Amino acid sequence: MCTWDLRYNLFITTTFERRASAKLSSWLKKVRDTDERLDWMLPHIFDELHLKKNGGALTLGPEVFKKTHVRKKENESNPDVWVEKRDERTFIATMSAQIAQLTSALAKLEQRRVAEQQSLSETV
Repeated sequence: MCTWDLRYNLFITTTFERRASAKLSSWLKKVRDTDERLDWMLPHIFDELHLKKNGGALTLGPEVFKKTHVRKKENESNPDVWVEKRDERTFIATMSAQIAQLTSALAKLEQRRVAEQQSLSETV
């Protein structure tokens, strides 16, 4: 067991937190750069975080973002109480952008499918 004088507690705690934060940032940078799960990271944690590259920044999936920015159920009638309004706006904007991207991709796929179907019917 490790013990120290109480007067050093604040110094030791802040030093530990600073160094641990730097180390964790370094590990997550390695995950971001290689896009592979490190040995120390449990597979389900890696999957839950949806770690992925996005313009060089580590991003979280929408579900995790919402889970971390919505307060616990304080009022049964309204389970989605956001910590800050801007968090809710960010979430809505991100989801809207993703929906627009998916809609656009689906429209392109549908056009491609129709064009292929027409070219097949012309050859028959």
